[in-house]
Amino acid sequence: MNWQIIGPIGYLSIILSGAALASWLLYWIKPRRMLANAGLLLALAAFFCAQIHSNSYVGRIAVDPAAKLAEIEARKKAQEQALINSRSDEVAQIRFAEDSQSEFLDTAGLDETDLKYMQAITESETETPDWKKTTKVRGSSAEEDGSLESMIGAKETTDGADVAELEPKVKAEPILLDEASVVLANKLDLWNLQLSDILLWMALAILIADYLRRANLYNEASVPLPLPSAYLNAFTLLPVIRNRSQNPRRPMPEELKWLTRRGDSFIYFCDQPDKTGERVNSLNQLKRWPYRLDVLLVGEDATLSDEFIFEALWYGRCSFIVDSPDKAPQLLEQCIARLKKRRETKAKTTQTVHLVWDLRMPLSEETLEAFRKYAGPAGYSLFINSSPPA
Repeated sequence: MNWQIIGPIGYLSIILSGAALASWLLYWIKPRRMLANAGLLLALAAFFCAQIHSNSYVGRIAVDPAAKLAEIEARKKAQEQALINSRSDEVAQIRFAEDSQSEFLDTAGLDETDLKYMQAITESETETPDWKKTTKVRGSSAEEDGSLESMIGAKETTDGADVAELEPKVKAEPILLDEASVVLANKLDLWNLQLSDILLWMALAILIADYLRRANLYNEASVPLPLPSAYLNAFTLLPVIRNRSQNPRRPMPEELKWLTRRGDSFIYFCDQPDKTGERVNSLNQLKRWPYRLDVLLVGEDATLSDEFIFEALWYGRCSFIVDSPDKAPQLLEQCIARLKKRRETKAKTTQTVHLVWDLRMPLSEETLEAFRKYAGPAGYSLFINSSPPA
């Protein structure tokens, strides 16, 4: 095998492609965000290397004229020898020193086709080249009038040399290979380009799949996007009941913003009325496009009915903040009761509804079991702050 059919950048592209495949194999064994990102970078580098190799190296590969001429000459001699061998028993085996290669053949025994072929060979050996047929005389002119000006060439005009043509043009030297190697080089280059394209699309697909896989994982999710909850749950099902870690990634107002950026609605239960206004103001920036968040405050003297709150959450029209520790348990029980009725028809929300419990009051096991039974299949999730502020 001729190693010149692939250049150094081409070999680098193949190595990068193999490294990308290896990173995805490790990702399949143990999914990690770092492996998905590494696969994308390796596939992108392999793609650019394949393009550069194709344009700067394979584009310079050409058939070696000397090798081509040698191949044609060898084929010609083989044909002549085959013809001689086929007629060796019909010709006189006598050849004089002054005879050419074909003069010892007895043409009387040849048919018309063989005679024409041998005549073409003979003419090619004896034919005078075109450049020898004409002779040029230095200083001669088509019209000579015998004058002194004509004799010294004063009437002739000489054009100046074109400076642009004299300037050297920097051009990469071609890579001369035999015809079989040129065909193989182009074929391998095409395969490398196609492979780099496929790997690049695979890298993008794996990156998207990795994002969807991590979207419902609290410690691994990144950059919330307003996607349908069905897409996220198809990769990783959102737990019905989640406990906020002791070392949370974000403060509670940022947690509410995170849920809103996912395109979900929430109802936030808290027992700190003095901080309610601050948290509502922090969410006002999400009232603009594209989120258009509407947050309603539910207190002791709230005029909003439980049915209105439930339906608004179900269809994702707005979110709520409940700052009354007495109103929160009663509203949660009403929500579970209504979800029980919706469970009979197997109804389900389009976007996940989050119930954020940020009270010092712990929830009973019966309440948690009922919520897990009826709220989970309907598309609800309970987010409990394990260590609410004192």
